[in-house]
Amino acid sequence: MKIGLASYRFINHQVAYNLSQIKKAMRLASGKVDLLCFGESFLQGFDALNWNYDHDKEIAITQTSAIMRKLCEATLRYQVDLALGYIEKSQDRLYSSYAVIERGRLLHNYRRISRGWKEFRITDDHYQEGTATTAFWYHGQKLQIALCGDLWDFPERFKTDGVSHGGAFYFVGGATLQKLPYDEERILIVDA
Repeated sequence: MKIGLASYRFINHQVAYNLSQIKKAMRLASGKVDLLCFGESFLQGFDALNWNYDHDKEIAITQTSAIMRKLCEATLRYQVDLALGYIEKSQDRLYSSYAVIERGRLLHNYRRISRGWKEFRITDDHYQEGTATTAFWYHGQKLQIALCGDLWDFPERFKTDGVSHGGAFYFVGGATLQKLPYDEERILIVDA
């Protein structure tokens, strides 16, 4: 299985632009990777939230939203499965989530379990963390997702030493095997 780790520019609050970046990368990755991965909160932009619930609930999307349907359709159009971070709305709750879309359907949705994604000193109960770190099967391989602070807050759940550097890096056994330079739009392709 080939996985593409996309290091692409996003703009906070500009979902249309960020969608165009996702589709641009999918076009380039088509036929080269099975799964194309983007970072945490890529869809809305990493700093898109302002911690005012009335504002933030308008930025968040549901798992069944029109935007999620467009992403599902894009996996069929470009023949590339997709994984990306987004701000999820579920009822009156918001999460830092990560969707894995396979052949036009949402295969797995992970909600970050560490609280460092939010300004927890000023947010209320609308901003939540997930509780589960369940594995799932993709192309015959068992996978598990972790986002940023999950790795150092819960290293026992993810069997890591808590090391994280951001960007596009390929780690195996604590060693960095491949990486992309910062501030360069590229896709790092790794064999898994």
